[in-house]
Amino acid sequence: MPAATLGALVYGYMWWKGLKFSDLMYVTKGSMTAAVSNLHKQLDSVTEAIVNTNNQLTQRVQNLDDQLLEQKEISMSILENVGDTKGSIEELYVTVTELQSALTGLDYKLGSISEKQGLKEIAESLSGTLTKSIDAIV
Repeated sequence: MPAATLGALVYGYMWWKGLKFSDLMYVTKGSMTAAVSNLHKQLDSVTEAIVNTNNQLTQRVQNLDDQLLEQKEISMSILENVGDTKGSIEELYVTVTELQSALTGLDYKLGSISEKQGLKEIAESLSGTLTKSIDAIV
C-alpha cells in the first residue's frame, strides 16, 4: 500500500472522529504556558461568578430575614388586637347579661303591677255592684 493512500486513510479516520493534527502535537513549554494561563483565567471567572452569586444569595437571605421579622411583628400586633377584642367582647357579654337580668326583673314587676291593677279594677267593679245592690235594697 502506498504511503499516500495510508496517509489519506489516517486523515479520513481523524476527520471522522473529529480529531485535528494539532490535537496530536506534543506539548511544548509555550503551549503549556498558554494552557495554564487559559485555565487560570477560567478559574478566575468561575471564582468571580461564585463570589457574585454568594453576594446575591446573602442579600436575598437578608431580605427574607427582614421580611420574616416584619411578619413576626405584624403577627404579634394581630395577637394583641385579638386579645383586646376578646376582652371587649367579654365585657359586652357581661353588660348584656346584666341588662337581660334587669329586663327580666322589670318584666316581673310589670306583670305584678298589671296583676294588681286587674285586682283593683275587679274590686272597684265589685264595690260599684255592691253599692248599687245596697242602694237597691235600701
